[in-house]
Amino acid sequence: MKRILVADDIEENLYLLRALLEGHGYSVEQAANGSEALVSALAVLPDLIITDILMPVIDGFTLCRIWKSDRRLLRIPFIFYTATYTDPLDEQLAIDMGADAFIIKPTEPEDFLKRVEDVLVLSEQGKLSVPKKPRAGDETILKNYNEALIRKLEHKMLVLEKANRDLESEMLARDRAEKALWESEQRYRSLFENSMDGVLLTEPNGSILSANPEACRIFGRTEEEIIRIGRNGVVDQNDTALHEALTERDRTGRFTGELTLLRSDGSRFPCEVSSAMFRDSDGNLKTSMVLRDITERKNNERTLIAALQEKNTLIKEIHHRVKNNMQVISSMINLQLQTENETMTAGEVIGISMDLQNRIRSMAIVHDMLYRSQSFSRIDFSEYLQTLVNSLFHAFGTDSDQIAVRIEAADQTVSITTAIPLGMIINELLTNALKHAFPSGKKGEIGISMTLDNDNVHTLTVRDNGIGLPGNFTLGKNDSFGMLLVSILVEELGGTIEYSNNGGAVFTIGFKRTDDGEIDT
Repeated sequence: MKRILVADDIEENLYLLRALLEGHGYSVEQAANGSEALVSALAVLPDLIITDILMPVIDGFTLCRIWKSDRRLLRIPFIFYTATYTDPLDEQLAIDMGADAFIIKPTEPEDFLKRVEDVLVLSEQGKLSVPKKPRAGDETILKNYNEALIRKLEHKMLVLEKANRDLESEMLARDRAEKALWESEQRYRSLFENSMDGVLLTEPNGSILSANPEACRIFGRTEEEIIRIGRNGVVDQNDTALHEALTERDRTGRFTGELTLLRSDGSRFPCEVSSAMFRDSDGNLKTSMVLRDITERKNNERTLIAALQEKNTLIKEIHHRVKNNMQVISSMINLQLQTENETMTAGEVIGISMDLQNRIRSMAIVHDMLYRSQSFSRIDFSEYLQTLVNSLFHAFGTDSDQIAVRIEAADQTVSITTAIPLGMIINELLTNALKHAFPSGKKGEIGISMTLDNDNVHTLTVRDNGIGLPGNFTLGKNDSFGMLLVSILVEELGGTIEYSNNGGAVFTIGFKRTDDGEIDT
């Protein structure tokens, strides 16, 4: 791939030329003035230079004079591309100075590319003439050019005046170029030292010439240690991607990808590596490696993947649970219809509908809390009880000043598998207490507590200080659908239930909790 150096102080011109040339297979380097162009060319020799004439610091004509006086740059084709100097005398002066082509802006892209290609072909064939010293009469042309340049760049007058006086001094031109090169090296050194990425300057054989502070921090080594152990000491030689990376770099001149590197303690870590080959000012082949430790990024990616997998699992589980809960609701409705009298009044139907609504709400509260919980499978039981009580009080229009509820279940969580049947049991017992325990506006108190003993057994107690249970009360055998449902749900929990009158109705339910929070059936 031919390497073309483009010099122009207008950024838009640089952009357009770069897009045009790269779009037709050329590699392009940019410079904002003649000084930068000299620095770039002396660092890595181009195959051709295209330059504007009117530029700050060192203009195009001065650049051409210096270029054609330097033995390293002498035979590299030089093309002027200008919109300011369009007089035939300007073109003649450019050719006399050694330019190989003089193109006036604007030029159609096809014509421009054709001129560039022709110059490159002549250069490869050795048919470009070696520039001669300008004729004596050209000093007049050069003087006229300098005067025009001074008029157009008044704020650069002293610099241009000095540059034009010293055109014949090759040594001064060399000094200026060397100074510019030194300043450029200082800028690159500053970038090298202060880069947030690790940077290694290496040779193709794996020798390391220098390492910046960030590279030393990444590897946990001093620069001297990194230079001593070389590439084989900082790159995992067992990484299968290493061979492919070196092959790609040798083939194309660059590589970007992930490699496994080694810290001073021998630990391996993933790193994003960008490597490129280039030639230094002496023409020696060098390579650069820019390193970025991506350990944290990889950990975050693994966390995200795990979270995504957990989310997919959760979606499937929620789908399964919702289907089960819909089946529970359907079964409750069917069971209620089977147990109720066909001659129910409208009021009784409304009451049954409210009871079904409350039962469904007790299930919905579980899912709502699960959605807001940091856990995907367990809920805070005390918070659940408080929400359920508030919901029932609102549904029955109960005044909390008339009937107080005391909850004791702090620091306990239950799984959703437990919470659904347990919530429905509490819903039925609370509903029963609110309907029957305190007739005629009697004040009272309802207590709900749950404990967990050392044998991993939960004990749930629901009591009130109301009128108590009827003397003939038998759970699951009377006419109450709610009590029948409680009996079925306790059996589903694999638990036991006891009830008595002790200053009011008392229900005690025991069930075992396994290590994973699920019911032991």
